Amino acid sequence: MNTQICKWLISLSVFLCLTFAASSAVAKKPAPPPPPPDPVSDGAVCADSGSFFPAFMYVEIRNDDEIYLSNAAGDCSISVYKADWNISGIPTHLSYRFYGDSFSGHGVIVWSEQERDDDYVPLPSKIQMLRFTITDGAIEESLPISPTLLLQQIPRVGSMYAPDLSPEGDRVIFAGNENDDLNYYIDEMRVDCAPDCRTRLFETRPDANGDNVSIHQPLYGLDGQRIYFELGYPNRKLVFIEKDKTGVWPALDYASSADGTTTSESVLILAHEDGSLGVGGIGYWDYDDDGFAEEVIAHPRSFLDYHTIEILDVEACVANEGGCNVAMYGEDIMIEGRSPSFTTFTDDPPDLLYTYLASKTSGVALRALDLDNLSERTLINAIKGANSPFIGGVDSAD
Repeated sequence: MNTQICKWLISLSVFLCLTFAASSAVAKKPAPPPPPPDPVSDGAVCADSGSFFPAFMYVEIRNDDEIYLSNAAGDCSISVYKADWNISGIPTHLSYRFYGDSFSGHGVIVWSEQERDDDYVPLPSKIQMLRFTITDGAIEESLPISPTLLLQQIPRVGSMYAPDLSPEGDRVIFAGNENDDLNYYIDEMRVDCAPDCRTRLFETRPDANGDNVSIHQPLYGLDGQRIYFELGYPNRKLVFIEKDKTGVWPALDYASSADGTTTSESVLILAHEDGSLGVGGIGYWDYDDDGFAEEVIAHPRSFLDYHTIEILDVEACVANEGGCNVAMYGEDIMIEGRSPSFTTFTDDPPDLLYTYLASKTSGVALRALDLDNLSERTLINAIKGANSPFIGGVDSAD
């Protein structure tokens, strides 16, 4: 009996010693290293990427559209916002301004967006604004960044779309329609008191046949003194309105319209039968080497099975001169693509960013055209796969 008790006590002692040793070993085992940061949620991931950041923004179209900021080379991008559904426009209408350099500064993005309810019924559209700060090449804000709602559409009362931020970043213009799509308009809104500080700048009424005269993609000129936009469908007019010498936009005058459809006069740049529902991109470029940088428009055109971009000298078009469509080396510059935007982060001349259909199976990607020698390079490749996202729009840092 005593022998059995001794064996039992010895076994218990050995068990307790082994248990203590095992627990001590576990306690002394170093903790596993933390997982590496997710590159799309780390605001500093592009700080040392080797090219200017944030050079441009783009949207990936998927079930829930997503906004990215990218460096100039297109090989490093950061997701800053994911929509609940759709960022409006085809291609998406985006406006991006950046004030500063690659080490420090602040950026502002505006866009129109539409959500849906649990039954996938579209909800009223809204205009959103996102601000961010760059310090030592990194985004300071926690990601994703929460946007500011500037304006919400009143249910069942028309629509609003295609916002553009003023060069100073203090105002937004946007297009819309009301009265069962009979009246289209351009409104300007002050950012600091949105949605209340809103002014009507331009408006259309049905023409003599009762057809509406639609408005597409209003854009500020680079000095803020003009607003460019397109009128009509399918026969289009590329036009602008301009401030007077006192800095005031033309007054709405229902009696002075030359064609009886618009409520204030606009200046014709180009009339055409093909279009892509928007102006395109605006930039400065001394394309003829005369020492003066002209204001030019990268203007998208749509045809049956492809999209092209032509570059227009605004003043030459208004004067009806032969050099309206910019030419180099004896050839008009025509690019196959859409959603164009001139860069401001490259030396003169600027590059032209645009989306293009890489192939019917690999989707839409992003290219840059060097306007010095008309060479093209791919910045962001299309992602292959039937359900893969594609680039829906791009805007360079103005």
